[in-house]
Amino acid sequence: MTTSAGNQSEEPPSAPQSVASSKRAPRSDWLHDLVLPTVLFVALGGMTWAVRGCSGFGAWKGCVFAGVTWGTAWWYLARDPRKEQSRRYASAWIVVAITFGIGIAGIQGWMQWPSLFEGKLMTDATPGVDRFVPISRAYGFLWLFLAGAKWAGIGACFLAWCGSLRETRIWHWLWRIAFGLAGAYLARFLIVHYPQHFLPLYHSIQAQYENVKANPNLGRMMNDCTEAVHHLGLVLGFLAFEVVRRDWKNVGLILTVAIVNGMGWALCQNWTWAPDVFKGVSFNFWRCWESSGGLSMGLAFGLAYFLVNRRMSDREQAVIASRRAIAGPNFEWLLTFLGLTWLLSIIFRFEVPWFLDSFGGIRLNWSSLFFAVVIAFGALYYFVNRSMPIAGTARTVGVSAPGLLAGIDCVGLALTAALIAGLFVPTGQYAAWGHRLRIDRAIDCLGQFVLGLTSFLGPSHAPARVRSGDSVIAVMQIYLAAVMLLGLAWYLVRYRQFEEEKTATTPVDGDPNLERLGLYLGLLGGLGLSLQYGLKGWFNTYKFDERVWDLRLQHALAPVYLLILLAIAGWLLVRPMPRNFRGNIFPHAAGAMWLVLVLQNAIAQAITGPLSDWQELAFNIYYVVLFVITAAIVAHIQALKKRETSSARL
Repeated sequence: MTTSAGNQSEEPPSAPQSVASSKRAPRSDWLHDLVLPTVLFVALGGMTWAVRGCSGFGAWKGCVFAGVTWGTAWWYLARDPRKEQSRRYASAWIVVAITFGIGIAGIQGWMQWPSLFEGKLMTDATPGVDRFVPISRAYGFLWLFLAGAKWAGIGACFLAWCGSLRETRIWHWLWRIAFGLAGAYLARFLIVHYPQHFLPLYHSIQAQYENVKANPNLGRMMNDCTEAVHHLGLVLGFLAFEVVRRDWKNVGLILTVAIVNGMGWALCQNWTWAPDVFKGVSFNFWRCWESSGGLSMGLAFGLAYFLVNRRMSDREQAVIASRRAIAGPNFEWLLTFLGLTWLLSIIFRFEVPWFLDSFGGIRLNWSSLFFAVVIAFGALYYFVNRSMPIAGTARTVGVSAPGLLAGIDCVGLALTAALIAGLFVPTGQYAAWGHRLRIDRAIDCLGQFVLGLTSFLGPSHAPARVRSGDSVIAVMQIYLAAVMLLGLAWYLVRYRQFEEEKTATTPVDGDPNLERLGLYLGLLGGLGLSLQYGLKGWFNTYKFDERVWDLRLQHALAPVYLLILLAIAGWLLVRPMPRNFRGNIFPHAAGAMWLVLVLQNAIAQAITGPLSDWQELAFNIYYVVLFVITAAIVAHIQALKKRETSSARL
């Protein structure tokens, strides 16, 4: 995200910037900075997180459903109806950040911790067996705090990236990602090799932990705890980078969201207390817990919004005005965009396995096609616009096809081709490359080195090896790193030329077309997945075979989503905004907010049923109440923004 004031020479005479600055609103408004955002995020969380665990959703799928709703709400609240923004965290890329940040955090289970609040460490919860070891309830509070902290923390980290105070260059991005991955690796390494310091009662029941066949729930406990610590390491790695950069608002944002949600989840105790409080009442208390988890996360984001996203001080405005954004048609942006896009594609490869069985029996993943289009768009946008002035577009300048071809950078084209090709390499081939290059052996050597550094923690209780899935992901990351390092080398070799190119083609506060791209991709990805899984949940709720309908929905919706994505890319290429545009980039922002609000609530109503079941009906009514609250707040904010737009025109 970039929000600097920009160069006066790049603005048209009609720019409303002087009006906006002369009528700047007061920095703090408790109603609109704290009360309404918090109530909105809390109410949205109560609905979306309850849906998260319902039919058709769960894990990553349900977290994306909640993430796109929160992300759109944050963006809509924060944005000003003009190019210049008064709040740091107002970029449209926030929709992408929160959607997939919270989605990634959902790639794990949590069903082994509720019994800890009952004083039971389940070893085998098979009906009729119900074998457990007595344990202190404190373990439940500890692990649910850690789970809540990391579950909200990853989304907070991604959100923080959209509002960094200082300029973020390509090498900053490389270090930022390296910090996060190193933190995740170290955290997983520690819990795998030193479980005695992490797993509940490992010292006293080590033999049972090592015999997961006889104690299946302990195996699941190890998996859940390992994934929680792994994700928490990712958060701590990203946090450490922000500390090193001394971006204290980013640090405060991440810590606020993580700590508040961790405390909220721990206090809720998975609602294990409910049967004792409501004796004799048969109700879906687990969904009550799910909803409470969303209320907690909404509270965390609401408090963070107040603490870090009030209108910027003059000092912050000055710092942002003094830096140059890289978001625009320049090689440094292209390299950053390609790397982050391909990194996210790894998650989709495993979490959205929509396969297209065609082309001679080769199984193509739909997500590979989607990401190929996004990567190709990035390259085309760069090639088409790198030789055009900031005020020009392909239509206004009248660039011919030979002229467009002349704008192609051969190395940029090669990097793009390599990454697109990598999207279609089967995971088995990556595994074969890893074996041929002895990646497993290299990872084992790294493990032995780290084991030597951490030997003071005691004896290791795990072999220095990696799972096959981890090895494949490691090879994919190495592939990406190799391409990125080649691109970085080319950028440094031609540094002066590329910097001159950036000055000529990229506004100091960023390209409005790329802001639009962030919103469109976030909405398409988040709402597209929500709709597919919501329809699947509806079929399952009303006794249709979800295995059949899941595949039918994939085959029906995936081509539609691909066409929408192609239309977005084509529109931004053929009819872009002038890059020096200073007005309202999103004149239909309210429509986007209402689309998300109405569609997500419709999905919630559709999968909650049948209405003949009074417990389900109770949640239908609950969702309607929450919708009324959120709709009233959105309507109020919409009216405020309309008045602000009208006054700016006067």
